[in-house]
Amino acid sequence: GSSGQFLKTNASGALSFGSGGKILQYKYKEVSGTTYSTTSSSFTNISDFDLTVTPTSATSILIIQVNLRVALWHATGNGGSMTFRISDDNASTYLSDGYVYIYRYDTGGIYWEGADTQVTSVVAGSTNARTYKLYYKVDSSDMGRINQNNSTNLMDRSSIQVMEVAA
Repeated sequence: GSSGQFLKTNASGALSFGSGGKILQYKYKEVSGTTYSTTSSSFTNISDFDLTVTPTSATSILIIQVNLRVALWHATGNGGSMTFRISDDNASTYLSDGYVYIYRYDTGGIYWEGADTQVTSVVAGSTNARTYKLYYKVDSSDMGRINQNNSTNLMDRSSIQVMEVAA
């Protein structure tokens, strides 16, 4: 072998040298200083999370991760939810789903805050640039926020990151 390669097997005992697994590029975008709020039951893009990546190889694996600080209000009894999705084609398809659900057994409202993390991976397929986008929505009568920490009234930090790994 040569520098940067490793020894691998085909599960039948045959050995060869490989070179996959190297990180080819890493892009990171922190989103802070703004609270994003929705009462919509239709998916809405938060353009501040848009992150464009141009793969260096069509065979690369792209690992996409979104870390969100979330708050969810449900005004009446029973439950409410907030859904997050990542897309690279303007929401005609989605690469991942994140889901937060809260429930209260009596008739009062309920509030929850916490975090949602999504990680998904795709084969690049080409070296064309693509933009990863975050979409979110709530159930009817709910209100959801990103980057809101109500207990201290401080803005939290959310992020999106993409790592390109050699196949």
